[in-house]
Amino acid sequence: MVNLISKLNHLPSEHTANLESICDEIIETGKADIIILFGYFAFSHSKIPVNSSYEILVITDHFETREQLSNELAVRFQKNSPPIHGVIETITLFNISVEEGLFYFSDILREGIILYNNEEFELAKPKDLSPLKRRKIAEEDYHQGMAQAKEAWKNYQTESSKNNHKGCAFHLNQVAEFCYMAVEMVFSHNYYDEHNIKAQRDRIRAFDKRIHKAFPLDNKSQIEAFEYLSQAYVGAQYMSDSDFPISQKQIDYWARESRKLIVLTDSICKGKIQRLKDVRRKLRESRN
Repeated sequence: MVNLISKLNHLPSEHTANLESICDEIIETGKADIIILFGYFAFSHSKIPVNSSYEILVITDHFETREQLSNELAVRFQKNSPPIHGVIETITLFNISVEEGLFYFSDILREGIILYNNEEFELAKPKDLSPLKRRKIAEEDYHQGMAQAKEAWKNYQTESSKNNHKGCAFHLNQVAEFCYMAVEMVFSHNYYDEHNIKAQRDRIRAFDKRIHKAFPLDNKSQIEAFEYLSQAYVGAQYMSDSDFPISQKQIDYWARESRKLIVLTDSICKGKIQRLKDVRRKLRESRN
């Protein structure tokens, strides 16, 4: 059994015990080489926000093991409280991402807490990007993501004028995907090409919770509406009308929330870019 008391002495004892148990279960699979805690439970020494998840990166040896472990942990921890946001990655892709300066994994390695390491592999060292370069990358990611989201919105409007419900559903799904992609890229320069807006929404929660003001999940009907939209990437393209029925009421709700999501995404990304500008300005002032 792992002992994490010294590594997690900033956390209440019940969270330390929970994380010890979680680590033990992950290690028992025999497929985990490194386990890293990140997010609020690793970064924060103050009060942890309500409903925060345990954010855990598990590094494994190769792709097949990654897929097996991902499926196994999804079953093991589906009812865990607090919920677990697990990221499973291979050592090769993780190290390449860190060496190429991708913010997401670099920040996890720099700021996270290694809970377990079997010493089989060596972790790459994060590159230090200048504030100017990081801002320029964020600006490029912002412009690309927002352009794609706005193009998807235009495509929705075209399909709406034709009263094509499937076309509307597909393009509104794409609005959400590209908005979430924009936030994830601006904050982390990392993106999973998976066409899964539910997973995207979960991942970007740590960046800025305001994004959840669009497509809120406060009640059953909202949850069902979002889950159905998340299925539209496949359902609206490849399934029959009887197998994937779509009502005008659903379209209207998705469209309202998509408009809100575009506005929120724009504000959140611009705010992050401005903070990166402020970092550079403060560094320049400190040198004078």
